[in-house]
This record gives sequence, C-alpha cells and structure tokens, in this order.
Amino acid sequence: MEDPDRKNNWLWSIVVVFLFLILIVWFLNPVGEVPPTEPPAVQQPDPNYTLAPEGGVPVQLPDTPVTSVPVEAASPEVSAAS
Repeated sequence: MEDPDRKNNWLWSIVVVFLFLILIVWFLNPVGEVPPTEPPAVQQPDPNYTLAPEGGVPVQLPDTPVTSVPVEAASPEVSAAS
C-alpha cells in the first residue's frame, strides 16, 4: 500500500505548478483589458469669463517686472521667532 503523504505531496506539487502557469498566462494576456480611448475634444473657453465686459471700469495697472525674493528675506518674522 502507498504512503498517503507521498500521494498528497504529488497532488500539491501539481496544484502549485498549475497555479504558477495560470499566473504566467494572466500577466501575459490579462482578462478584461480595457482598450485605449480617444482623448476628449478640446473645448473652447467660455467667452463670459475670458473677455472684458462692455462698459467696464478701466483699470490701469503699473508695468512692474516680477522678481523673485530670497527665502531669508521673504519671512523675517519666522527667523525672529526661532
């Protein structure tokens, strides 16, 4: 009579190999792969928010260049609190 443990070992070896093969097939060609979609069409901006209204108040802003401020000079109260 055969040893039941030896028969059980063969069964588990076959199950592990079978699961490994299923895993390889899954990663090579997954089930339920979503096809790529086209990007949405570019919408034109709403003219209610992009154009100046008729008869609005004229605003004259100064032409000043944008400058970057060093980190130390940007927050003097932080360095005084330390």
